[in-house]
Amino acid sequence: MRRVVLLAGSVLGTGFFPVAPATFTTAVLAALLLLWAPGPLALALLLAAALLAAVPVATRMERLLGHDPKPCTIDELVGFLIALQGTALAAPGAWRLVGAAFLLFRGFDILKVWPGRRLERWPAGWGIVADDVMAGLYSLLVLRLIAPWLS
Repeated sequence: MRRVVLLAGSVLGTGFFPVAPATFTTAVLAALLLLWAPGPLALALLLAAALLAAVPVATRMERLLGHDPKPCTIDELVGFLIALQGTALAAPGAWRLVGAAFLLFRGFDILKVWPGRRLERWPAGWGIVADDVMAGLYSLLVLRLIAPWLS
């Protein structure tokens, strides 16, 4: 079970990248999503599955590796998928939207825009995931506002 938790929580091991694991995981996700180009329904279902798994997996990873462990990047998966909701990944020029979502999400996640820092203090997996949900929501909002200029 430990291996499954570590594999899921680190998004197939990407969270163990030695430098900026959250950014690395998000970059890998961006590339994979562009290659796969799931439709909006598939993207929403993927988000739902990630949301269901994220808090329990992050909680278990925290028990295994300590408080808010760097390799735990399942929260990046959730936040980035939120940022991309409604994006047509198969459309021409989708890479611009995915690139903008990447920059926005990483920026909001790193800066911990209000109430990100407060959410991060929630217990166990809730705190690990909640601030990334907020960063994803901020990213989604801004991306929807700027999308007409990127398409």
